[in-house]
Amino acid sequence: MPKVIDYNKFWTELDVSHLIRTNKREIDRDNTKVVLYNLVTFCYNKNLLLVYPFNSSDNLKEDLKIQTNNLSPKGKILFHSLRDKWLGYTDNEDGKIDRKSNIKMLDKYYNKLISEYQEELGKVALWQNLYEEMLKEPLLLPSHKNNSYN
Repeated sequence: MPKVIDYNKFWTELDVSHLIRTNKREIDRDNTKVVLYNLVTFCYNKNLLLVYPFNSSDNLKEDLKIQTNNLSPKGKILFHSLRDKWLGYTDNEDGKIDRKSNIKMLDKYYNKLISEYQEELGKVALWQNLYEEMLKEPLLLPSHKNNSYN
């Protein structure tokens, strides 16, 4: 029997070296390192990652590739959205805020995502309860005098 490969396990969610290499200027590469370090550190501290993303000097591993199978169950739900929100936020250089180090914004995005998913889970629980109640009720079928199934 041929082996079935689940490519979702190996989907790359974040490729640190690729994101750093795409910048031509050294200042942009350095800024990208800070942005990614802050994102990955935050995610690691929130238990979204199953891998240790730092080297022996506590710097971000520049060859780090975070794949789906490197994410905790909570990470599989939150990481993609959190990553996109953070990279979009830090890409905007308007204003006087040092966006790449504004961890409060990461925390805000994280809490908003948690709240949204909790709300969705609450809706699922309500539907589950309704479904279970419906299963307890007898199924009433219309009675037909000329029922052709008899």
